Amino acid sequence: MKKKFLFIILLYMLLPAIIKAANVSVSLSCPGTANANSEISCKVNVTSDVLVNGLSGNYSLSGLSYVSFTPQSGFTTYSASASGFAVGNNSGKSGTFTIGIITLKASSQGSISINNLDASDTEFNSYSSGSISASVRLTSTNNDLGSLSLSNGTLSPAFSASTTNYTSTIDAGSVTINASKADNNQTISGTGTKNLNYGNNTFKVVVTSESGSTKTYTITINRPDNRSKNNNLKSLSVDKGSISFKKETLNYSVKVAKDVSSIKISAAVNDSTAKFVSGFGPRTVNLNGDNNILVKVQAENETVRTYTIKVNREDDRSSNSNLSSITLSSGNINFSKDVTDYSLSVPYSVTKIDVVATPEDSKSKVNV
Repeated sequence: MKKKFLFIILLYMLLPAIIKAANVSVSLSCPGTANANSEISCKVNVTSDVLVNGLSGNYSLSGLSYVSFTPQSGFTTYSASASGFAVGNNSGKSGTFTIGIITLKASSQGSISINNLDASDTEFNSYSSGSISASVRLTSTNNDLGSLSLSNGTLSPAFSASTTNYTSTIDAGSVTINASKADNNQTISGTGTKNLNYGNNTFKVVVTSESGSTKTYTITINRPDNRSKNNNLKSLSVDKGSISFKKETLNYSVKVAKDVSSIKISAAVNDSTAKFVSGFGPRTVNLNGDNNILVKVQAENETVRTYTIKVNREDDRSSNSNLSSITLSSGNINFSKDVTDYSLSVPYSVTKIDVVATPEDSKSKVNV
């Protein structure tokens, strides 16, 4: 019985330190996707209820290449290379924390595994966490459309993902642009219901790939303008004076007596779909000396034709600006209405001269 007891004690002393897996766990968090040839950062995270003062592991990389390892949370690097890392912290750290960041270049779709993970605490215990891994998928660069169509028209040429310019003719007020993805990770803008103006309408459908590259599909839709272009007058007349109307003639002159203070314009459009521009249709216009009266006709297609009537009202005002006489309080001049400049001499003692000028026309005004 005594020999058996000694054997058990000796066997215990020869065993290595017990590996405790339950108290320390290590995880790896990497971006799920990356653009081709871009750099990504993978975090090595630790959750522990003991003071971890060291961690090491070996890399296994596929489609990814090693760039660097940067310790975190107060840990320092003992070794860091393309094959693995080892970090330490004499004070130890517990809880949940990031112990290091691995920077990798994503040359293709791939994965990273960290094997032979071994952690230690400040009591010299060892904790094996086995292996951890993460996969990284390269983002798609596909920015082609899967399909492109119109609700009430035909694209020319027929749709092909590599063709980016299309035309169509649609005699309607609106159209719906439909498109589908060639890749589920794409985003598409520019589709939906669009209003159509007469003439050419340009719409752009933009496809953005998962990686951010874009492709623009341009659709030019012509809406035929079948509206009437007739913006002629059928008739045009005035109640004072007269004009000889022709629909092709745009300018007219009318002379009226001096006592005519207004004139009435009568007009009719040549096409039932045409209309007068507001404020420029048949109306009564008050007259001044010279008057340019505009009549504007707008066709169904919104083009405008302008007819101009120039009304000249006789002016009965006198144009006589002659004087009949000039008298002076001192000195004399030989006045003539056709002479406008005079000179005379007066004694030195004269300091003031009163001038009286009488207009030849009583309606005229004189300023001295």
